[in-house]
Amino acid sequence: MKLVFTLPGNWTGAWILLRLLEVVESPWRATELGFANLETGESAMLAMARAIPEVSRVFADGTDPARPPMDDDLIEQIAQHKAIVQVTGDLEADRPLQSLRTVLRATNAIVDGGALAVQCGNSGLVHSADAFQALMVAVEAAGDDEDALRRALFQVVVRFMLGDDGGIAGDEGRLPAMTLGMHTLGRPDVMLSEVLSADRAVGKLERIALGPVPASVPRDSRSLPEIVRNPYGLVQA
Repeated sequence: MKLVFTLPGNWTGAWILLRLLEVVESPWRATELGFANLETGESAMLAMARAIPEVSRVFADGTDPARPPMDDDLIEQIAQHKAIVQVTGDLEADRPLQSLRTVLRATNAIVDGGALAVQCGNSGLVHSADAFQALMVAVEAAGDDEDALRRALFQVVVRFMLGDDGGIAGDEGRLPAMTLGMHTLGRPDVMLSEVLSADRAVGKLERIALGPVPASVPRDSRSLPEIVRNPYGLVQA
């Protein structure tokens, strides 16, 4: 399974980004083995592409009730971006939190190099550059405490899908709230069986998502793109 993060910026070429990383004294460098941290040996993969005008819409749509929305000025800056960088890495089934943290550290290096914002492709959740780096402080502070690390990573990669009244508008009316992105933590996603107000739905989703994993979890049968579908199943509560 791949972890995917997309970052727009105003680089006019890959060499400018790599030079900026040297200027800010980042330990991350492009090597023959990929994008690697010369101090820790961690690595991910980088790809750069030309600007995609429509990408600002993706970022505008990627906020959710539990995270601050992006302001119009930032969305306009994203609309005027000059290049897109994608950071990817493998989600290791036997150490999902640690492998996710590695890819996030590589992503954070690109933010240091001037990225405007970050989108997690595995959930659609977006963050401004400042918000992402603030969340990474908590990720790093967690150290080897897996419970603390899971809680910190949850804020970075898991998206809440809610409607105005705590449900999602679908073809059959209002659907219960759900999470997207729990597979990046090696856990099932959660879908509520009842429609709750947004604040109660968020609280219940987070409590169940970060609690003990049930012994038996039904498979995730939602019609979702492969990058979002959860191989660990779907808890209905």
